[in-house]
Amino acid sequence: LSGALIDDAEGVPSSASYRYRFSSLVNAYRLVGYTPNRDFEYIEINKRLRELHPNLLGDVVQDLETVGATVDHDPESRLLTINETYTAAMCLSRCRQAAERSPKWLVRFDREAAADITIVVRMDPANDMPSDYYLIPRLDIEWAKLSLSEHNGARIDTYRFASLCFFHDMAACVSVEGVA
Repeated sequence: LSGALIDDAEGVPSSASYRYRFSSLVNAYRLVGYTPNRDFEYIEINKRLRELHPNLLGDVVQDLETVGATVDHDPESRLLTINETYTAAMCLSRCRQAAERSPKWLVRFDREAAADITIVVRMDPANDMPSDYYLIPRLDIEWAKLSLSEHNGARIDTYRFASLCFFHDMAACVSVEGVA
């Protein structure tokens, strides 16, 4: 049973109506006692991550401003313009862990609205908080999507950081004295 099947059926409300009334199709399924064969837990995780994104982005903006950077946030493009010099975007990547397998993270890059730096936030196995960060420059984004594992080799893990301190330090304004 899918949204497409519901939308194609005559005489029943649209799948959007069910989502609006019950907050999701999965909730509507539960209420009528239907258990899908597929695990839809990822839907709730993605919803939580969408709710978490503005808070994490707000923390980044605040930390940048604390080091003296100017930050302009365009809510439509979701890009940050830092010191009127470069742009950054944040992407949260949920941890996907199948039984007996090591965790994986999938990152999808928006090539049309690409930022100069994409901050990839790898979430912990519970998808509750950031585990680490990748600061990937646009020049090195060769893929539409990237699959990350715990260890990815130097080509990718070169951009891996335990915190965003390096990113904040990049934006710090430093006065240059003694310039001829």
